[in-house]
Amino acid sequence: ILSLFSFRHIPKDGRDLDAHNIALTNAINDDGRIYLTQTKHDGIIAIRFVAGQFDMAQKDADIAFETILDVARNLA
Repeated sequence: ILSLFSFRHIPKDGRDLDAHNIALTNAINDDGRIYLTQTKHDGIIAIRFVAGQFDMAQKDADIAFETILDVARNLA
C-alpha cells in the first residue's frame, strides 16, 4: 500500500506560503538527500512525501524528517 502525505511548512516570519513551499521543495531536492514533489490542492501549494517502499524503515522516515527540518531552517 502506498502512502502519500501532503503538508505545508509554515515559517514564523509570515512570508508568502506558496512561494515558500515551492522554494523549500526545490531546496530539499537540490540538497540531494531526499526527493519530494509539490502539488496544488484547493488553490494552495502543498509538499508531497511518499512513504511507499515496502522496505522503508523508521530510519528512512527519520532521515526524511530531519532533512526537511534542516533545509527549512537554512532556507529561513
